[in-house]
Amino acid sequence: MKKLNIGCGEKKIEGYEGLDIQDFGQEQLEDIFIFLEICGKEHYHEVRAEHFLEHFDQGDLKKIFNGVYRILKSNGIFEIIVPHKDKDESWVLTHKTFWTEYTFKAFESKIFSDDFGSGNWKIVELRTNSRKDIYCKLKKL
Repeated sequence: MKKLNIGCGEKKIEGYEGLDIQDFGQEQLEDIFIFLEICGKEHYHEVRAEHFLEHFDQGDLKKIFNGVYRILKSNGIFEIIVPHKDKDESWVLTHKTFWTEYTFKAFESKIFSDDFGSGNWKIVELRTNSRKDIYCKLKKL
């Protein structure tokens, strides 16, 4: 099974290819958008983004979600961890978007289908932990 961890930083997870713009001994990623364009269609079973997506604005998130959707195999999983908007650390100046559980529920709606591949995702798991991090698994339909 092919798995990808985008924005992995120093955190290496066994079984995952790690990509980051900084060199931590993994593949260095110059530009997530170029990678998502050149990566083979339906190449990965799972894509993970931990404390990564909050650093992008809505326009960039559209490209990321549509790109991840393209590179995931059918029924593939997009595993996401972001800080809840109520977490103090969510307001760090490098964060460009703020997340709640409702944000993820919108990905199941056809209303945003042209923007985020929405309506083509199903929530497999959605919870907020005691540290106020939102954990979500979206399945590609």
